[in-house]
Amino acid sequence: PLSDGDWALIGSAGSKVCGQYNTLTGQPSTDVDGMEADKKQHIMCCAKSIEDTDTQNMDEVIKASMAPTWYGKSDGWNGGSHSDAIDYCQKNGGGQNLCPYVGYCPYGEGNQPFPGHPVDFNTERMQWSPWVEGTGKGWVLISQKYQNSATTCMTYRDLEGGTPPWDESGNSNLFAEAKKYILCCNTGEGPQANPQSPILLPTPTNPPTPKPSSLPTPKPTLPPQDVKWYPMESAGEKECVQGSGYSPSFPGKGWTYETEIDCCNAWSLPCSIKEMMWYPSELNGEQVCVQGNEFSSFMVTSGWLYTTEQQCCIAMSLDCAPVQPKWYPTVVAGEKACTFGVDVPPSPSLQFDSKGECCAAFPLACPTTTTTTTRPAVTAPPCTPMGGKGCHWWPKVVSLDEGIKCIYSSNWPIEAADHLFSDYDSCYCEYFDC
Repeated sequence: PLSDGDWALIGSAGSKVCGQYNTLTGQPSTDVDGMEADKKQHIMCCAKSIEDTDTQNMDEVIKASMAPTWYGKSDGWNGGSHSDAIDYCQKNGGGQNLCPYVGYCPYGEGNQPFPGHPVDFNTERMQWSPWVEGTGKGWVLISQKYQNSATTCMTYRDLEGGTPPWDESGNSNLFAEAKKYILCCNTGEGPQANPQSPILLPTPTNPPTPKPSSLPTPKPTLPPQDVKWYPMESAGEKECVQGSGYSPSFPGKGWTYETEIDCCNAWSLPCSIKEMMWYPSELNGEQVCVQGNEFSSFMVTSGWLYTTEQQCCIAMSLDCAPVQPKWYPTVVAGEKACTFGVDVPPSPSLQFDSKGECCAAFPLACPTTTTTTTRPAVTAPPCTPMGGKGCHWWPKVVSLDEGIKCIYSSNWPIEAADHLFSDYDSCYCEYFDC
């Protein structure tokens, strides 16, 4: 029990530790004597009141009990897995351990993480950091999503649903640019979430900001599932999302899909046709940049979509080989043609080392013969200058069916003054192919 009438969690509830009842449940405490006594076996008595505890004191409590230290890419942290983070803290942090969730976020969701970090996380793209607590582990957002401060300090499971793509793939180096910072602590595994050793932090003066929306959270005990597209309802709207956080009953009902289009068609959802973009992916255990439109919403929210391969490679710190120019079929000025350049289509079947290979595969792009029509010689008919106008060849619209013809006369209209020619061929070739 707390002096303000609420209750503090000294055990664990998923990734939460040291939270307040009304924060975790969204409801005021139902403080009724005698109810659920087995869950209220411990109290802590203080010599002084802590009702005036402010943010600075909270930071001091965390600093004194855990001595957290931030590390980043410039310190040699490579954005790897939980195991990599634990090893890094042991070797580079002087025997430190990876911090628990409460070390990163003493005030919970919607509040800033523990201070002392090398950069302003709010100016970064989405940044996730690993945390461990006993046998539990997860990823916490230390920056913001869509510049919404309410998303800071939310876990990946609570904010995005399911498991991060770098955990699902088993490739710890995937999306290293989204995992550039970790927090190491001096407290072993952090505050233990069991009633035998309660750790109660002072009550923050300002309760955490509520979540922007309530997303479904799969139970942590569920076995790993394949990454699929599936329907999910959020804020009263249904959408197709990609991940492994779907209900175990979905595959049996046929509610998981290989592509977004399949999911949208099955549920009659107005999914938009995505533009072809470059984005990071995995190929044979390596992170690469690929082009396509089958990217997940996670790519969109993380800002990992690019118009060129080079932009993607630079953003992901990948050493991509320069694009080699190829011959490929395209349309130039409304006509099919084989073109040489670096803007090659993604399909290997449309890339050729020589123009001959391209033309052999696409004959219409390379016409081999040119049809010419022999034009009979035209002699100027008799003409008499009239009204001060001389005799010239000029274009005349004969009819809609016959179109333009070159006429030799002196009764050309004033608007044809800039379109007069001395011979028939000059007039004809101005308006027709010669």
